[in-house]
Amino acid sequence: MLKHIFTALVSLAVVTGCVSNETTLNDDNKEMIYQQTNNHTELVSLYKQRVAAQDTLENRINLASAYYQSGRYDSALFVLEPLGLQQHNYEVLLVKAKSQFKLGRTQQSIDTAISALELQSTGEINNQLGVAYSQLGELDVAREYFVAAKRRFYDDVKVDNNLAVLDILEGDYASAVARLQPLYTQGVADDTMQANLVLALVKNGELAQAKRLVAAKGSRKQAALYVEQLAQLQSLDPAAAE
Repeated sequence: MLKHIFTALVSLAVVTGCVSNETTLNDDNKEMIYQQTNNHTELVSLYKQRVAAQDTLENRINLASAYYQSGRYDSALFVLEPLGLQQHNYEVLLVKAKSQFKLGRTQQSIDTAISALELQSTGEINNQLGVAYSQLGELDVAREYFVAAKRRFYDDVKVDNNLAVLDILEGDYASAVARLQPLYTQGVADDTMQANLVLALVKNGELAQAKRLVAAKGSRKQAALYVEQLAQLQSLDPAAAE
């Protein structure tokens, strides 16, 4: 009898272990699917469960990153508050800097980003500093950081767009077109980058090309009207990419 009971207990333990492993695999699969589909809402839910079950630095960083990606910047900072002593963690400082910038705390974002840079000079943090300094109008400093980001092999498309933004702000429209046109031709320019290219083309006097580009997304009549209005703009507002 004892032998049968012992065998049953062992079998139960094995089955339980399999179920536990299967659950873990399912969670990992969910995480991968949510990441691939940019389902940040579900990622937030998944990471909240993980933090509740095991409050670790990694889980909090993942949750804060998911909040950031979903546009909930205050929540990202709130999750990282208990990690205030983790001033020597690059990932914590990176998410903080990006969230602070999105909330309009540009100088605070720069201070945080510089602390992250001192720990790890990655392409992403250099690009982030470039975006922040361009927001303050310190274009020379911004360009140095964008170039540093490019040297560290950060996303070429984003960096080239950001350098083109500086070109536009400095009135060097030909250089902006030269940077952005290949991105459009290769099909890697998103809507923001295409808008920057149209702006650069118009300001560079290439109205026909600008109209063709806009017409590809709408009617020729609407394209002509848009380009004419754009040509009359005195202030410029190109968009940088993070």
